[in-house]
Amino acid sequence: MILYLIERVCSIFSIVLFLSPIRDILSLRNAFRLKQRAGNETIYMFEDVNLFPFYTMHITSLFWFSYGIMIGDLTVYIPNGFGYLCTFFYLYSIYIMKQYESSRSRRIYLTTLLCFYVLLFGVIGLISSFTDSFDTFKNYFGMACAFFTICMFASPLARIKEVLFTRNSKLIPLLLSICQAINCFAWTFYGFLVLNYNLMLPNLLGLILTLIALGVKAYVTDWRGHDRYTLLPVTN
Repeated sequence: MILYLIERVCSIFSIVLFLSPIRDILSLRNAFRLKQRAGNETIYMFEDVNLFPFYTMHITSLFWFSYGIMIGDLTVYIPNGFGYLCTFFYLYSIYIMKQYESSRSRRIYLTTLLCFYVLLFGVIGLISSFTDSFDTFKNYFGMACAFFTICMFASPLARIKEVLFTRNSKLIPLLLSICQAINCFAWTFYGFLVLNYNLMLPNLLGLILTLIALGVKAYVTDWRGHDRYTLLPVTN
C-alpha cells in the first residue's frame, strides 16, 4: 500500500515539475508573435534566459526513461517519457523563436543540444565497451543517470548565491520549490523501498539542496512575504 502511494506521488509530482516551464514558454511564444507581427527583422527573446536547465532536463529525462525501460519500472519510465516529450516541445519552441536571431546564435543553440546527445551516446558506448552482461550494463547506466541528475540538481546553486547577493527572494519560486522537495523526497523514499541506490542518492541530494534553497528564501523574506533586506546602491 505504501509503495503504491509513493509510486503515484513520484509520477504526479514529476509530471508537475516537467510542466512547470510551460507557462514561461507560452508567454515567450506570445511575445514572439507580437514582435513578428510588428515586422521586426531581428528578434532576440533569450538574452536573459538561461537555457541550460532545458538542456539538462531534456537529456536527464531521456537517461531515466531509458533506464526505466531497462529495469522494467513503470514508475520510472512513464513520467520521464512524458518529461522527454515536454522538454522536446520546449526546445523546439525555442528553436522556432531563434529563427529571427543571428545565425551564430542558432548554431550555438543546435551545437549545444547536439553535444548533449553525443554525450548520451558516448556514455552508452563507453559503458558497453567494458561490460560483459546486461545486468552490469544496467547498473553502470543507472550510475550515469544518477551522476547527471546530481549535476542537474547542482545547477541552481548559482541562483542561491545570487539570492544571497541581491536579497531578491523571487528568484526562488516558492510553490515550485515545495513541489520539487516533495518530488525528491518521494523518489528518495521509493528508491529506499525498492533498494535502488541510483534512484535514492541523487534525489536525496536534490532534497537537501532544495531545502537549502527554501531556507535561503526564508532568510531573506519577512513574515509578510517581503524581502527582509535591501542592498543599498553603491555610491562613489
